[in-house]
Amino acid sequence: MGRPKREHQPGAVHHAYSRGNNGELVFHDDDERTLFLAILADVCTKTRTRVLAYCLMSNHFHLLLEIALASLESVMCRVLGRYARAVNRKNNRTGHVFQARYKAKICRGDRYYQKLLPYLHRNPVKAGMVDKAADWVWSSARQFEGPIRSSLVDVDRALSYMSADPNEARRIYLEGMGESKEDFEPEYDEHYFFCWRSNPQPEPPQPMEALAETIEREFDVDLREHISRPPRLSQGRRIFALRALAEGHRATAIATFLGISRSRVSRALRA
Repeated sequence: MGRPKREHQPGAVHHAYSRGNNGELVFHDDDERTLFLAILADVCTKTRTRVLAYCLMSNHFHLLLEIALASLESVMCRVLGRYARAVNRKNNRTGHVFQARYKAKICRGDRYYQKLLPYLHRNPVKAGMVDKAADWVWSSARQFEGPIRSSLVDVDRALSYMSADPNEARRIYLEGMGESKEDFEPEYDEHYFFCWRSNPQPEPPQPMEALAETIEREFDVDLREHISRPPRLSQGRRIFALRALAEGHRATAIATFLGISRSRVSRALRA
């Protein structure tokens, strides 16, 4: 039986969730989590998809996405397919990284969303990994509780779905974060990933030299310049690091190519 056609509703908010194949780890280390976020940022930028929230655990992840140009299926296929190929290449292996299907649901109604967002951020607390959601660095929780923001997550947009009034939205969110949501279980539909399962062989990454040439033309800078540092150089390096990491290059190799420290690469990726 063929797959049922999924509806594409521009502007719809989806909660997407996926586990590792056979219950295995999706993320073995922080480099792989950084890699996933870099790919997510690249795909969402190209498809104008808004990331409203995320939480990366060890054997699964949660995403809250507002869809625009591309369907959820297209966005998820690109993110999971690219990550699977890159992480297989990194670990010199082949095969499936994710289960054959991911789960997702369109968020309908304020009350459901008001419970869902805190649930997503409280995953590490529920798992006993941290005492406070904001202490888990691989989720967007800390961006909702303080002034620190990244270019990946649209916090204001995410809160606007709580309430049209910004102060009321923040109050509802913080109230939800302080409550136990043990009785709340998200609703899901199952979606299959035939788009990449038939080609599990890792592909070679695009050379960093070629990536650098493209970025240098876009920003009119020399990425390996160390005398003058115009603002567009920092932006160009960040975009280069995101794309190189998404291709499967390691952060250490990116730092060596740019002639900067690995910590500076990590800071650029989190900016």
